[in-house]
Amino acid sequence: MAAKLGLWFLPFLLFFLMNGVNIGCRDLKAELQGHTEMNSHHGNHNKPNYLIGYKTNTHGSDNDFSSSSTNVDHTEAFKVGYFAMDDLFVGNIMTLQFPVEEVPHFLSKKQADSIPFSTSQLPSLLQLFSISQDSPQAKFMRDTLELCEAGMLTQETRICANSLDSMLEFVNNILGSEEKHNIYTTTPPSGAPLQNYTILKVSEDIYAPKWVACHPLPYPYAVYYCHFIATNTRIFKVLLVGENGDKVEALGVCHLDTSEFNPNHVIFKQLGFMPGEAPLCHFFPLKNLMWVPQPTATTM
Repeated sequence: MAAKLGLWFLPFLLFFLMNGVNIGCRDLKAELQGHTEMNSHHGNHNKPNYLIGYKTNTHGSDNDFSSSSTNVDHTEAFKVGYFAMDDLFVGNIMTLQFPVEEVPHFLSKKQADSIPFSTSQLPSLLQLFSISQDSPQAKFMRDTLELCEAGMLTQETRICANSLDSMLEFVNNILGSEEKHNIYTTTPPSGAPLQNYTILKVSEDIYAPKWVACHPLPYPYAVYYCHFIATNTRIFKVLLVGENGDKVEALGVCHLDTSEFNPNHVIFKQLGFMPGEAPLCHFFPLKNLMWVPQPTATTM
């Protein structure tokens, strides 16, 4: 089942996050912990610059990943944050959006652990949060719970973190508790509307021998889908400027091995290639986090 799940959870997350879905449930009776804003850390670690070399301008021909995707209109994929490797070059114009995402506060670990978190308990949860069974909020809660209960990819490790403590514990388990970590995200947090954006700059690859991506899910309190996939991945930043002058520094990820992804997903049709034929890339929506180990002197 894990292999068939494939790409399902990625469009699910981006559907909610790129469209700024907000549950809008009433406050919990228990006092919520304040959510600490995590600033992204930028750095140049002198790692090989794999991404810039594919195309340097609109007339460039040095592209290691040639595919039929160049003959397909990628606009619909762009609108939900997906793109092909050959879309990544200075001067390219992409139709994108970066809506503001309102993320609820975390509960304390004690509070979160005291509340059921399963689809079987959904009726009780809806009653707890005073949410109608037929409301959009109820559907979002069910979708989140089903995602968290679904099987994993073959090489995926994941958790639905319902507290800051559980997120940090998972990050330390993957990256190492003795390591210092950098946190990357898309900025600025004020967002930017749907419009054409021009690529101004593509950074060098971010040092990430391992990583943990954490995506906020729609729920009455903060729940993050945090995961690591043990396949080759490239992480980078892209400086974009919109038609209205908005500048966005978007966090980008390319999954180099897509052989297990769902071949029937519409994203592949929109990009013009099949799983395993080319890397699949996507931008991180606002307030999605990428944790990576800080490079040491020996890795720089």
